[in-house]
Formats: sequence, structure tokens, C-alpha cells
Amino acid sequence: MLTREEVSSFAEIVHNKEPIDWDYWADSLIIKPIEAARLAYHIEGFSCDDDKIPGDLVKPITRLTRWLESRSQLWTLADLVTVLGGGDVAPFGMVQAVKAKQQTEAVGDAGAGNHAGTETKNDADKTPRTRTDNLTRAINAAITTIGKKPSLDELWRYFEDDKDETGFIEDYTDTHITWRDTKGKMMDTQKESLANRLSRVNS
Repeated sequence: MLTREEVSSFAEIVHNKEPIDWDYWADSLIIKPIEAARLAYHIEGFSCDDDKIPGDLVKPITRLTRWLESRSQLWTLADLVTVLGGGDVAPFGMVQAVKAKQQTEAVGDAGAGNHAGTETKNDADKTPRTRTDNLTRAINAAITTIGKKPSLDELWRYFEDDKDETGFIEDYTDTHITWRDTKGKMMDTQKESLANRLSRVNS
């Protein structure tokens, strides 16, 4: 039997062709109701093509969007987990990202309360890392190498010229990049999706 993590991850791949960047959404304080509703059903919030939403999910997402709009025009991922009914209902990746962010903030608050301003333990090792996939790591490495946040075309040429030093980028065409995830699986990301990822990376 598949675990909740496996089922949730599978749903993300089926709907988006790649994992959702939950780290980004966990940091956002301005998630729109339509974005929140899509995320609740394992669909990337930035997706603007409703034709890509499975027919059986159109009505549930529409209903949830209206319900969320009636309560607030802006949401956080933590609030969304709460209204969805908690960790046993919300997407696994969403729940884990929220927990990791809350624990990271708790460690930061504890450090701020230290009068000496020094750490007595290695808090960095105790702080859970949020899920950052290998494509995001490759993008961040490219930015470091290039020395600035590149345009989409510059980033695309960087990968096409085999300048990736992470070893995560496996292949590419004119329309998509193939990369290896943390479990060794090959993932395809369309150029449009790469543009969305790049727009969410801080320069």
C-alpha cells in the first residue's frame, strides 16, 4: 500500500508533470483563493490554463475557491492547512513545508532570546530543511555561477551549453528540460514552468 507521501507526490506529478515548489508557497503571505484551491488538489497554484485541470476537479476547485474568497482574499499555507482539516487531509508536501517553516521560525525565535547572542548547540543541524528539489538547486547554482539572476533565455542557454555543475540536468530540447530528482527519477519541465520557477527565485 502506498504511503500518504507517495500518493500525494504521485498526484503532483500527474497534474503538473513535476513536484510543486511547496517551499515557495510556505513563504508566501499573499496566496490568492484560486491559487490556494488549486494547491489543495495538488495542482500548481500558478497554473493559468484551466484546460489542464482534470474535469472531475473543476467543480471542487471552483467551490473551494468561492468558499475561500468568502472568508479572505489572501491566505498563507499554514492557514490553508488548518481550514482543509489538518495534516491528515491537506497534501503531504503542503503539510511538511508548513511544519518545517514553523520549526525554523521557532528555532530563530529561541536564538533571538539568547542574551549572549551565541548558539550553544548546532541549531542548523537540528532545523528541518524544507523540500527543495534538484531543479531548484540547479537554478540556484546557475545564478551563483552567472553572478546574477538571469533571464529565462539566459538560463536556458546556460543549460543547453552544458554549463550545469550540479549534474542534475540530464537532457533538454527546445521545449523542455529533463532533470533527475532526489530519488533518481527523470522529470520533464516545460519552458513555461521553468519561467515560473525562475520568477520565484530571489536574485
